[in-house]
Amino acid sequence: MSRWPGGTTGVLLVLGVAVSIATWRLAPFAAALWVAIIIMVAGACFSRRLRADRRWLLLFSVMPVVVAALLVAQHGLPGLWPCDLGCGGGGAYATLGPMPTALLGLVASLVLPLGLIWERARAGRRRAAAPGGDAGVAPAVQPASTGSCLWSWVMIGGSLYFIDLSVRLHMHCTQCGAFHTANLAVLIPLLHDRLAWWKRLLALSAGAGLMLALYGVQLRYDVLAPPLTTRVAPPAGDAQEQRWAQSADAGRHWGSAHAPLQLELALDYQCPHCAASFDSLMADLDRSIAANQLQVVVRSVVRPSEAASTALAHWSFAAAARGEHRRYVRDLLGSRIGSTALDIVHGPASEDIDLPQLVQDVALHAASCQALTVQDQQRLAALGYVGQTPFVVLLDHDGIILARWSVSIDLHSIDAAIAANLGKH
Repeated sequence: MSRWPGGTTGVLLVLGVAVSIATWRLAPFAAALWVAIIIMVAGACFSRRLRADRRWLLLFSVMPVVVAALLVAQHGLPGLWPCDLGCGGGGAYATLGPMPTALLGLVASLVLPLGLIWERARAGRRRAAAPGGDAGVAPAVQPASTGSCLWSWVMIGGSLYFIDLSVRLHMHCTQCGAFHTANLAVLIPLLHDRLAWWKRLLALSAGAGLMLALYGVQLRYDVLAPPLTTRVAPPAGDAQEQRWAQSADAGRHWGSAHAPLQLELALDYQCPHCAASFDSLMADLDRSIAANQLQVVVRSVVRPSEAASTALAHWSFAAAARGEHRRYVRDLLGSRIGSTALDIVHGPASEDIDLPQLVQDVALHAASCQALTVQDQQRLAALGYVGQTPFVVLLDHDGIILARWSVSIDLHSIDAAIAANLGKH
C-alpha cells in the first residue's frame, strides 16, 4: 500500500473506521456515535490525500459488506449482535416485503466492490493488450469509474434516509449505526472524485428517493396504537368474565397496592434487551417491593411487525390470572424474533410453563385479553412511551410521573430516584 496515494494516511483511516464499527458493538450508543463522528471528520480532512483512488474505494466498500453479513448472520446466531431494531420500535422497517432489510443491504453493498474488482481486472487486461504493455505496471493513481462513483453516492443517499428515519423514530440501533458508519465511510475516498456536484446530488436523491418510494412517506410506528374508543373492559353483564379480567390485571401488579411509589415497566417479550436487564432490575427492586415501598406493574408491548407479539401479551394475562405472571415473564422474555405463536408453544419455554393451558385460557377469555391489551396501550401512551423497550416509569401514589428510563436501564439512577422520593412520603 506504500505505492497507493496517501498510503499511511489511508491505512490509518481504514483502521479508524474499523474501530468505529467495533465501538458500535462494544460501547454505549452515545459513545459509538461520537467515535463515528470523529472518524468521519478526520476522513473528510485527509480525504484529498487518497485522490479518489479505486483501490481505496474498494477497501472502504468491503466494510459495509462485512457488517451487513454479520447482521444477516445474527438471525441464525442471535447472540452474535443483539438486535436493537425491534426494541427501538423500528421493527416495521426490518423487512421489505418478504425480504429482510439486512439481506437487501448486503446485496446492495456487494455491487460496489464487485464492480470495482471487475474494473481493476478490465484495466489490467487493457494494459496487457496495449503495444508493449505490461500488466504488472499500473498508474500511480487509478480513479474509479463514473458508474462506481454514482452507485456509491446512491448508497450514501440510502443511508441518509435511514439515519433521518431513526432520528424521527427516536430509535437507537447499534446495528444500523455500524452499517451506516461503514457505508458513509465510502465518502472518505469519494469526496474528491471527478463527478460534478449536480451528479452527486442527483445520485444522493435517487438513493433516498428509492427508499422513500419503497417504504412510503408515512412513518411506520411498530407499536400497537391505542384505539380511539375508551372502552377497555370485557362485555358488561358477564360477572365471571369481569372477575377473570380483574384477576389477570391484579396478577401483573407486584407488591402492595398501598406502596407510596409505583414503577410501571413496559416489556416486549421478543426484545433481547428486556430479557438481559429483567433479572438484575427485579433483583434491585425486590428490596423495595418487600418493604412495601414500591409496587411494580408490568405492561405488555405489542409489535405489529412480530407475528407472535399479541399472543405473548395475551398469554401473560392468562398467566397473571393463574398467579404465574412473574415466572411467565422470566421464562418468555427474549422469545425468538420472527417466531410464530406455534413456534413458541412447541419451543423450550413450554417445558417450564404450561403454554398449552395458557392458550386455552386465552381462547376462553379472548374479550378480556383484548381489553387488557387496549388498556396497556392507552396507559403506555399516557406515560409518554414512544416505542423503545425496556421502558420504565416511576410514579408517586397519586399517579404523578417522577422519572422515566428507556432502553438503557441505569439501576443506580432508579435506586436514587426511589430513595429521594421515599423521603418525601
